[in-house]
Amino acid sequence: MTHGGSRAFYSPRHDMIAMPPKEQFLNPVFYLHVLAHELAHSTMHLLGRRAHSPTPKDYAWEEVVAETSSNSIVLVAKEQLKELHGGELPEDIEHAFSIHNKQAHGYVHMYGEQMDFSTVFEEVRKELLAGGEPSELLMACVEASTLITEGKLKGKDITPETRKVAQEANLGIDKPPSQSKPEEPSAAMAG
Repeated sequence: MTHGGSRAFYSPRHDMIAMPPKEQFLNPVFYLHVLAHELAHSTMHLLGRRAHSPTPKDYAWEEVVAETSSNSIVLVAKEQLKELHGGELPEDIEHAFSIHNKQAHGYVHMYGEQMDFSTVFEEVRKELLAGGEPSELLMACVEASTLITEGKLKGKDITPETRKVAQEANLGIDKPPSQSKPEEPSAAMAG
């Protein structure tokens, strides 16, 4: 992961997350949210989600996984902080989470209008409320969140080699890394 620049993104080709400096975020909750969002994108190789987004629906699917995962991680962090503070958050921390909640809803609506995927978010919300057998999309959200919080895949630690093998398989790379020429960053999962 690198810090610098003005935007956050995940590059599937380079399996790298770029984050702006922490000081550029409104508060630590926003930093956590954006970092968790990009970390969710970074699980795509390990969990077998498509690294390329050929259609708006595929891109929407990936954004739902990232946004749902990051919001669930922020909610877990909030609950853990409440426990540490005896059940109630100090006013400034509660305010930071409140602002985050409003911004997270704005993200869904903004991208829903620009990229026409608010219906995908709505499908996940309805599914969560209905219970029953989870869809592939909901399972992808749960798997990404779990991988981020536990750092394990099927009970095994994630190593750089594990990530590299999964990345090569997902991107269809046949050559070993030592024989491949480095490429310029291409379409990154920004957002």
